Amino acid sequence: MQQAPVVVATVLLYVLGAQGVVGALVAAMLTVLLMVWVITAPWKVSVHSAVAVVGSTYGAWAPAAGVAVPVIGCSRVRLWCHAVAQVMVGALMGAGVAGAVFCFLR
Repeated sequence: MQQAPVVVATVLLYVLGAQGVVGALVAAMLTVLLMVWVITAPWKVSVHSAVAVVGSTYGAWAPAAGVAVPVIGCSRVRLWCHAVAQVMVGALMGAGVAGAVFCFLR
């Protein structure tokens, strides 16, 4: 299970008393990974695009990460790893699911 390290990190953040924003961001990423994993079984959604969007939502590096989102999406299509629709769905899931979870937990 590829999500196990994120689950462990999330639990450790809450147990060790990390700032709420950090825990909320990691929980949002975990939720996105789980949702993408469920959909990827029948249709290969771009995890890279989803995580790139999540990474561009918070912190000092957010503007730079935001610029990287379309670059990562284009690279996934160019490398024949995904169709354009799969990249778009991944990015939308990253924005929608992570945004909702992050706002709720923050």
